[in-house]
Amino acid sequence: MVCSGEKRPRLDFGSGSPSPDLIASDVLEKCSEMFFSALRSGDYSIRGGKRHPLAYGKPLGNVDTAIEPLADFLSYVYGREVKPGRLMLTAGCSHGLDLACRQLGRPGDVAFVEDPTYFKAIATMSETGLELRSVETDEGGLDPVSLLKGILAAKEEGKRPRFIYTVPTFSNPLGRTLSPSRRREIVRICSAHDMLVVSDDPYSLLHFCDEESKAEDPFSESSRVVSLGSFSKLLAPGLRLGWIEADQLIVHKLLSGVLSSGGCISQFSSQIVSQGIRGGLILNHLDHVRKCLARRSRLLFDALIAHCGEAASFSLPQGGYFIWVTLQNSMRAETLLSRLETNTCYDATVSFRCGNMFSLSDAHPSSFRLCYAKLEEDDIVIGGEIIGKEIARMFA
Repeated sequence: MVCSGEKRPRLDFGSGSPSPDLIASDVLEKCSEMFFSALRSGDYSIRGGKRHPLAYGKPLGNVDTAIEPLADFLSYVYGREVKPGRLMLTAGCSHGLDLACRQLGRPGDVAFVEDPTYFKAIATMSETGLELRSVETDEGGLDPVSLLKGILAAKEEGKRPRFIYTVPTFSNPLGRTLSPSRRREIVRICSAHDMLVVSDDPYSLLHFCDEESKAEDPFSESSRVVSLGSFSKLLAPGLRLGWIEADQLIVHKLLSGVLSSGGCISQFSSQIVSQGIRGGLILNHLDHVRKCLARRSRLLFDALIAHCGEAASFSLPQGGYFIWVTLQNSMRAETLLSRLETNTCYDATVSFRCGNMFSLSDAHPSSFRLCYAKLEEDDIVIGGEIIGKEIARMFA
């Protein structure tokens, strides 16, 4: 600890974005070179009616040069068949969520969200005119009993329950994964009440154990589930490339006027990434990202354990980006954050997202979310030590 009036570095555990060394700059450069080399050699001829890859893309995405490679990639990493007809390209999960809400719902419909849930999803869904209501969570994630109670209550009020929004795998912000049995029960409830499950799943590929990839997923088998995926956490957020996997009838209902007029929303990005899929570059980078995140999560977990003792509860992540911390003795996360930002006796200031930000009901004043993806390893250790020590000071 150094008491100093000098400006100190800021260690940001708040932003859920990858650090520069996790962004696949070199991979995307190689993919671009492969793409333009193929274009120059005539592999993508516009003669004979074949669509030029830099022309308007088909609204769902070009089948041969984007959708089919993506289906092959997902089939391999998921360990199950992903059919091209169940896919469409998006500009990422947020775009997919907005599209699903606008095209499959109507203003005034009730949408249920986990409590806590991804805070920007709350804003996205609210802007479409949906009425949001919270569903309780526990150690297993979204509670199906709470969901059913909410559905029945909404129906009694004459409302139409339309969606349940969930981040089912290494969730944002809890870092928890819904079990197959809970997924199955959620699908059963939604089927009985003519609802859709919007599964926001950008972290499912970022597991730290191979066994995670082999887990049964009832969501993938249901015509009630609209699954959102993205390359943002895997390759680069700036690509703005993601996908929706859903029943073919739902996929075609998702075609908005923008897509019908302008074609595929991420035409160029999809062509570049397809080169990397075919060449194995994307799989290699995925392995790199998983290993880096596993190390970083362990470093943060160990630093917190070593310095805050029993003053807070949290779990070692098995994948994804986040650790959810809950303070003991009703200590408030906002108080901790203020102390970390103003205490001049540490070598750095530290920031994070407070728990109430992720809640419709301000139900998590003693919790906060830490993201270990954005910071490099040395900074994670320093920041984890600072957080742990300040928690211990508050607890004393």
